[in-house]
Amino acid sequence: MNKLLVSCLLFSQLVFSNSVSGQSQTIARQITHYSKICASAQDILKRIDQKILSLQNHNNDLEPVFEQGSLYLLSEQNQIEFPVDGSTLKFPLLQYRRNLDHLDRLSVSRTKYEKKYEQANERLMRLRQKQDQLFADHPQLSGMRAAGKENRESVLKGTLDLPAFGGMKNRSEEETGCMAYIDVSSIEPSAFFLRPFESGSVSAGTWTYPQGGTHLGMDYAIDLYSPLLAPANGIIVYADAPAEDNGGFLGNWEGWPAGGGNTIGMLTKVEDTYYFLTFAHLSKSLHVRAGQTVRQGDVMALSGNSGNSSGPHCHIEVFKISTDVDSVLRYFMETVDFSLANGWEQPATCSQYACRIRPESVLEP
Repeated sequence: MNKLLVSCLLFSQLVFSNSVSGQSQTIARQITHYSKICASAQDILKRIDQKILSLQNHNNDLEPVFEQGSLYLLSEQNQIEFPVDGSTLKFPLLQYRRNLDHLDRLSVSRTKYEKKYEQANERLMRLRQKQDQLFADHPQLSGMRAAGKENRESVLKGTLDLPAFGGMKNRSEEETGCMAYIDVSSIEPSAFFLRPFESGSVSAGTWTYPQGGTHLGMDYAIDLYSPLLAPANGIIVYADAPAEDNGGFLGNWEGWPAGGGNTIGMLTKVEDTYYFLTFAHLSKSLHVRAGQTVRQGDVMALSGNSGNSSGPHCHIEVFKISTDVDSVLRYFMETVDFSLANGWEQPATCSQYACRIRPESVLEP
């Protein structure tokens, strides 16, 4: 009865909500609810499959004695002398039959949870389609806002005592590591960009959404908690996680830039060129901090669905630095401007610091 009441309340909120953000927030709650059901069912199905495989392997090992054990029990019941000592066959035969009974029960449970997963996943897909449709119908609410309040505590501080190059792998060397602004140019360059996620696919490219509306970056559609890899060697200049892992909805302006949810900003160097990359809508599981240096391939964070987001994905923007990197870093520390003075309205723009470019032009989709 409680589940029915909750479902009715969620449905009524969705139908009668007066605002787009209200509708989206209700959908987001339902997405979170059914995502948890799917994840729980998948976990149970995985454990059931492991148990089924274990029992099947065990019975395969017992198969050679099964026929002999059956004949022994039959001869014992009919008081017929068995040619060999069959007492040792009793336990394997009993275990074999117990395994069969257990397999039958597991099969029933598997069917139950498979159906539960299919129903929840079907509902989840419909909800995500509704959320995507809201983005398509209200493109003015898509993306991120320049307005908002940044977290100054998350910005790279000072010019000295930055950690040694190598990121999390060299955390013990932080006290001896020193990287002043004048040393930024000495960052070991990467030969190429690494794909930021090992799996997933591009759900929205640059510069427009599939349904229309300006889109200033590239969206990777990926499962929650997928590892985000450092595409190249560089420095983390911003890392903050104020939002829930899976609490994204249209009109949710949490995080910085507003709507970014949990975000990371980093400076990288590939061959002879510096780039500024931003990653938005992450989970709270950030594995880096502002001021830290990372090597290509280091895990920087786990993906999420935070801020102004319609589902699990990571929004990536790339800027090609067009002036000396020291002045860019100083500008960012003074303004925390994720657009590097390019603004949030026009695609393919250039400022005195950098040009906003298609992530697809440097990152493997």
